[in-house]
Amino acid sequence: MKQCLRLHILIAVFICLFAGASQGADELRGGEFLVVGAYVNGANGRDMDVYRVGEIYWMPVETLSELTGFRFTSTASGITLSAPIGIAEVPAASLSERDGVLLISSQTLMDTLKIITRFDSRDFALRLDVPWSAADLAAANESQETAALEPDVYAPSGSLSLLRFRSDYSRAIDSGDDFSDSTLDVGGRAGVGTWMWGARKPSDDDYYINRYFWNHQLERSVYRLGTNFVDLNPLVDSINYTGLQFAWNSDSIEPFTDFSSDLAFDSFLSEDVDIQRDIARADGPPGGIAELRINDRPTDRVRIDLNGNYEFRNLPLAVGDFSKVEIHLYTRSVRDEPTEIVDLSRQLVAQTLPRGETLLRAGGGGAGNPLNDESQGDDEGDATGFFQARYGLSDDLTLQVIAQKDADDPLTIVGGVRASLGRNWAVALDLS
Repeated sequence: MKQCLRLHILIAVFICLFAGASQGADELRGGEFLVVGAYVNGANGRDMDVYRVGEIYWMPVETLSELTGFRFTSTASGITLSAPIGIAEVPAASLSERDGVLLISSQTLMDTLKIITRFDSRDFALRLDVPWSAADLAAANESQETAALEPDVYAPSGSLSLLRFRSDYSRAIDSGDDFSDSTLDVGGRAGVGTWMWGARKPSDDDYYINRYFWNHQLERSVYRLGTNFVDLNPLVDSINYTGLQFAWNSDSIEPFTDFSSDLAFDSFLSEDVDIQRDIARADGPPGGIAELRINDRPTDRVRIDLNGNYEFRNLPLAVGDFSKVEIHLYTRSVRDEPTEIVDLSRQLVAQTLPRGETLLRAGGGGAGNPLNDESQGDDEGDATGFFQARYGLSDDLTLQVIAQKDADDPLTIVGGVRASLGRNWAVALDLS
């Protein structure tokens, strides 16, 4: 009788577990499979396979454990999550499994460990706000305290970390005229920021200073003092001025200032359109070939040096162009399949913000560059300025307003929206 009772109990437990797992699996039916990036408290972690069902995201428990630091153990009724803020039990009914991978939903993470999950459409990534820090994890994992080492070497308050000279020479076939263009770039660190100084010498002219600025970046804002260029919208003119520029984001400003794939050497934000001039990167296969393609047409090829560096100069693009720009990287020959395709196209979807996020940008100063005689004009030194604001009304819809005053031109105000229409379409609507 006792053995029969135990058998019935085991069968009942099995049925409950199976029903719970089936319930979680049922929720994934019709869900959309996505490969997204993962940011934990603003830091970039890794790519992650997730399933989206409405506004809920189902994520691998093991991957989340590696990214956030919580520990999980299997129990008869589900799993146990251990974090610096405590221990939480998750029943099997709140979990799911796909292809042998245990999944947990963003709603369950919020209910149990207070982890907030937001989708960032601009970076196509999930942002996880975890209510504990690296210090909390270290304290939880370490059984005894260790004394922190005092630094015996400090970073200098000022430094010179960049010195670059380039010179191009060409001859016109028809006329036989010679042309040359030389540039000198110097940069480094000064106080709490970085500085840049550049000079240029076209053909037979003398060197002139064409750019100089100092940058300072905080967690949510970034500032620049010196020469600036902005081209905010096709409905307003681009302006060159010398003065102050700043940007602020309600979340981390780092995604907007990540220049790892930016085309300009001195862009302020990564979305700036004063970009289609030079491409300098350091991510190619050593000794390979880099091929530049614009609208699927090869326009230039360069050899990659042994450090993985390559460069394209004087791109045949207009400022603000939305052309398709790709770099195909080859290990040995362009007749082989490319080992990597780097997409550097300027996209409308990059101008969208996640729900509830705000981006503010403003600047002002005197038109032109007082240290560049080549840029002197009638409006040189006249007051100019701009203000730009964006707000993420939803993950797929962003509102924008721009106000700009350029020298003698009247104040121009532009309002509009940026919308993402699925995975392959985006639309912009602006009125002035």
